[in-house]
Amino acid sequence: MSQIQFSDFKQYLEKEVPSSMVLFGKDDYLKKNAIDLIKKQIDLQFPDLNICKIEDFDAKRVLFECNTMPFMDNKRLVVCYLPEKTSVKDLSEIENYAHNANPNTILVIVAQNEKPRMEVSAEVDCNMLDSATLSKWIMVTAKKRNITFEKTAIDELLLRVNMQMYRVRSETEKLCSLVGDGGVVSKEIVAQNVSAEYEYQVFVFADMVAKGQKEKALSMMNQMMMYEKNIFSIWSVLYNHFRRMFYAKTSNKTTKELADILGVKEFAITKAKQQASEFKPMQLKKILDILGETEINIKSGKLSQELAIKTGLISILNTRG
Repeated sequence: MSQIQFSDFKQYLEKEVPSSMVLFGKDDYLKKNAIDLIKKQIDLQFPDLNICKIEDFDAKRVLFECNTMPFMDNKRLVVCYLPEKTSVKDLSEIENYAHNANPNTILVIVAQNEKPRMEVSAEVDCNMLDSATLSKWIMVTAKKRNITFEKTAIDELLLRVNMQMYRVRSETEKLCSLVGDGGVVSKEIVAQNVSAEYEYQVFVFADMVAKGQKEKALSMMNQMMMYEKNIFSIWSVLYNHFRRMFYAKTSNKTTKELADILGVKEFAITKAKQQASEFKPMQLKKILDILGETEINIKSGKLSQELAIKTGLISILNTRG
């Protein structure tokens, strides 16, 4: 079984198209791109007849479609999407098929973030690309349109879109159109025209906490909460960000080792280390305790959601004195 990084997948397919593949990882855009690369490589003349997409997973149907011969083409493509939880029995049936696959069928299994416990011909890692790869992609894309991205602009863009490829692509295209032929994209242009993911806003919040900018930090966080129905989606991002900073501050492990342990890219750990340098370890530990206690207060009904959050945010800001 081969494990392939998405960045190497196109080159891999030029040598061989495996009979069974699993696409896994956090970036759905990369999974979609991987399927497009497979379609392009096998070059079906009758795609409507020889591509089967199964969104409601059913092992028996998957096997039936895989064992169906292609019509007027050499290959048949079966794409099935695994749900969050799939039974061991179903995975075992698919694995048994993969060990003796129909040579005329390409089976692509689109999994969730984690690899399913099954053996197929190849596994394709569709987790978020690293900053170096994304930076190169932005520069090459911009150069084709005679446009230059300043390095600080690229860093700002990657932070704001949380390194999600679908947003990197769409925002790069938008910025190129904005500055026009021969233009230069600066950090200021990115800041003015690219809306930020929660991860970036939390990054800014942590920066404000470090600098003691209490009013600005509280105002920004209240603004975020105002438009978010599921408050714990933000609270979870807050907790994960400060947890990352705590480990970056206290661990002796390398940036790569920490990134692997926490399931993020090295770029995120590098930024966490920069921010964590403004805090003492005990301050970061205190903030994690506050975040955890606030969630307990809300879930237990001890405090109303609004009061618990405001109390929690003020306590976080007060850790800096």
